Amino acid sequence: MNDSNIISKDAFDAIVERFISSRSENKREKTLITQTMYDEAIEVLKEPKNKATISTPRHRYWVHN
Repeated sequence: MNDSNIISKDAFDAIVERFISSRSENKREKTLITQTMYDEAIEVLKEPKNKATISTPRHRYWVHN
């Protein structure tokens, strides 16, 4: 890939911001997940019965009991 095919960081950030802004307000938080959210999801999947120490109920819904 040559340099003419790579967008700038500012252009990329603007695209991401427009995309997130286009989502409904209640869906924006999970439009793109953070490393912390990913780590919590993995912990929930590894220990689905551990409701006392892993995250909050709204994050644990990813697991099918």
